Amino acid sequence: TQGEADLGILSGRPDLPGLQTEFFFKDTIVLAAGTRHPAAQKRSIRPEQLRAHDFVLFHPGSAVRQAVDLQMRSLRLEWKPRITMEVRSMETAIRSIESGVGIGFISSLALTRGMRRLACAEMETDRDFFFCYRRRSRATEEVIRMIRSVSARKTGAE
Repeated sequence: TQGEADLGILSGRPDLPGLQTEFFFKDTIVLAAGTRHPAAQKRSIRPEQLRAHDFVLFHPGSAVRQAVDLQMRSLRLEWKPRITMEVRSMETAIRSIESGVGIGFISSLALTRGMRRLACAEMETDRDFFFCYRRRSRATEEVIRMIRSVSARKTGAE
């Protein structure tokens, strides 16, 4: 926001004067549990059943937590999770969910073999990521092109 970087990638479209945005990709936040967690053994889970579980959640100011809280409000669910851990890093969230500390909401791109995506479609929410820049230059265009190319190879979208 201070104009110190030529290019940024942000979740959500920022509303800042003079900042241009370009869609990059859509991510889905999903509910996950460690493969040995009792919730991972269920075929599906309903939102009202979430009260029975401990949670590993990102801190309240994080983009993931804000998206989850917004989804809960849109479903008009009373959202008072039993939080066993609030984390700030994706790595900590992954390891905590894998080890069974609790279930949690995480990017579908961050799911590991040690986790199972819980079938609870109502709880899934999408978020868009954008390239953000003040001035489009040849260098900015080249960096965006390289990032898109690497991203496409990793997701098999080429």
